[in-house]
Amino acid sequence: MVADRTGAPWRDVPERYGSWDRVYDLFRHWQRDGTWARIVTRLQAQADARLHWSHWPRQAQHRARISHYKRRGHSP
Repeated sequence: MVADRTGAPWRDVPERYGSWDRVYDLFRHWQRDGTWARIVTRLQAQADARLHWSHWPRQAQHRARISHYKRRGHSP
């Protein structure tokens, strides 16, 4: 993930993760078998479960109202 996220060459992966070619092989294997997609999906589901979506519309309306007042030169 270090090389993929940073754009660094695989040969620059820190030694503590093992040999760079083994790290690359595991990364590609997990990419092909869907491991990364499952990880992302699960993390997204956990994040969504923690969000309070019922508060979002009120917060958005509040921000819009403040923005409207500021554009007109008023304080909220």
